[in-house]
Amino acid sequence: MSSFPLPLAVSLLNFDDNATVTDVYVVGRTPPYPMIHPKRPTASLVSRNVLASIIGQIVITSAAQFWAFFWVRDQPWYVLSRGSRETKRVTIPKVLSSEP
Repeated sequence: MSSFPLPLAVSLLNFDDNATVTDVYVVGRTPPYPMIHPKRPTASLVSRNVLASIIGQIVITSAAQFWAFFWVRDQPWYVLSRGSRETKRVTIPKVLSSEP
């Protein structure tokens, strides 16, 4: 197994945060549309159909994530990490490493 330093993971998270903040700032600075459409929407955002769709999507996504979690844990290459708080490095399998 090889490892990469934790600061690399932090820098990747930092990049994601910067991209998100930039997007939020740009979208937040856009002016409103000059005229709102005169006709009301045909559906309510809290109607039974809309809520059923959202809850159904949450259930399907959660089921897929639980299945993937347990499927990965059952793979022969999966090794349960027994790291302690003193561990400052994250280990990755040699298969995923670019080192020879």
